[in-house]
Amino acid sequence: MKPDDGVESLLLPVLWELREHLSHLVLIGGWVPQLHRRFSGETGWSMAPIATVELDILLSEALPGGAPRTLAETLLEAGFRPVGKSRPPAVWERDAARGERIEFFLDHRGPGAEAGKVRVSGAGDGSYGLSLEGLGFLRENSVVLKIPAPGGMDPAEPMLVRVPTLPAFLVHKGAIFFRRRERDRKAKDLLYIVEIMAQGGSLLERTESGIKRLCQASASGASVARTARNNVSLLLSQPDTELLPLVSEALQVRRGWSPGLASARARGFLTDFAHLIPEDCGS
Repeated sequence: MKPDDGVESLLLPVLWELREHLSHLVLIGGWVPQLHRRFSGETGWSMAPIATVELDILLSEALPGGAPRTLAETLLEAGFRPVGKSRPPAVWERDAARGERIEFFLDHRGPGAEAGKVRVSGAGDGSYGLSLEGLGFLRENSVVLKIPAPGGMDPAEPMLVRVPTLPAFLVHKGAIFFRRRERDRKAKDLLYIVEIMAQGGSLLERTESGIKRLCQASASGASVARTARNNVSLLLSQPDTELLPLVSEALQVRRGWSPGLASARARGFLTDFAHLIPEDCGS
């Protein structure tokens, strides 16, 4: 798969199906760096970000009135069906072979024992999502990108898609990767960080400035950033970590680097990322 493959053929058609609901959705998964590169107007990208397929979407707990259909009705009409044993459903698929899969999430703000469970949104539209802690941070630190409608759509008006800012996306990855159950998902979170750090130049300068603004903007932003710094620093201090070799292997494939170079740069870029976050962040 080419780095840009999937944006026009997969992502835009799915977002178009959800166009009635985009005002209260936040796209939070692996598509975020690609959308920033393609549609934010930010310069300085030396290489396309990691390709992805599944859409991860954060639901709102409060919807504007007057929506013609519920989210579930829209999904069903578009040909999506709930999958898995989870009932009520948080995951929907249309064409599994193409990767048309959406997983919905909610920000968890309740008893810790209920985190990680599927629950109904407080919006009253019957939508359900996997409830995880800390996702509200991504909504609080987000921007709206103007994204073209898929070719052939009439009217072909741009879609307004809300995504986390790139600095928020990165520090969130650094803050949560240790909480992942699957080793490969932990490594992929780190790879997102490494790939952005590897861009260098003006993009890295803007990322650093954005992280500093997160430290100053709110206590919650500073807390996430400090957690990211601590997690990455802890990982780098572990001589027997199994995650860095996985990141190194991915860099060998994507960048064509030798094993030794990929390993050194994976460690170096993660070290640089930790250093972007001030020790006194939020103080």
